[in-house]
Amino acid sequence: MNAIIVGDLHGEISFYQQVRSTFKEKIILVGDLVDSLIFTRTEQYRLLELVLNDIEAGQTECVFGNHEIGYLMRRMQCTGYSSSFDARIMPFKSRMWKLMKPYILDMENNVLITHAGLNSQLLREAFSLAPAAEHDMELIDLFLRESWREPDDGLIYNIGHSRGGADQNAGIFWSDYYADFNPVEGLTQVFGHTPGTDIRKRGNNWCVDCLLGTKKVVHIVGDTLIEIPC
Repeated sequence: MNAIIVGDLHGEISFYQQVRSTFKEKIILVGDLVDSLIFTRTEQYRLLELVLNDIEAGQTECVFGNHEIGYLMRRMQCTGYSSSFDARIMPFKSRMWKLMKPYILDMENNVLITHAGLNSQLLREAFSLAPAAEHDMELIDLFLRESWREPDDGLIYNIGHSRGGADQNAGIFWSDYYADFNPVEGLTQVFGHTPGTDIRKRGNNWCVDCLLGTKKVVHIVGDTLIEIPC
């Protein structure tokens, strides 16, 4: 894998355009393109449209954030949801389903990119009959794919207590970095969802949501990551 990974944008189209013009590598976005207290709904709309166009052009990949999922699944609606904005982006929804991804897994380098991180406790719940499977990349991929296909009760949709949900173990769209996330041994993870003033690292796990501070991105080559200020 050789890519520039960008944290939650929430409508900040100017930063995305800056990254596009600065780097030649493919861009990977960790979701949460929409909903903001800072940027306008027009900026959010333009960002979503631009990202979808760039995905179609092969320049960008993007995983679903909980805010995108919230406009696609009624039960997942979260803070910032707007019915008028929902109606405005209605023409984009089929493209969002087609072009955005629940996760990106580089099995060669054992790298997983999601919106909020894969919690090892969730894997233990999923693999209750086979604990050794927690560290098997093919089984992790199978678990994520199969759970994604079950929107009513798939474990990856779990919302933990820290984000107002009823689930013991939070899923990949809702896991809070401070309250829920536990690393998976042998897996390098990159995700956002929990805002901070800087990129935060725990072992080989990187939370890249710099919404509250100076924007940075991560350049990943294989399984090696380097912070880059922008």
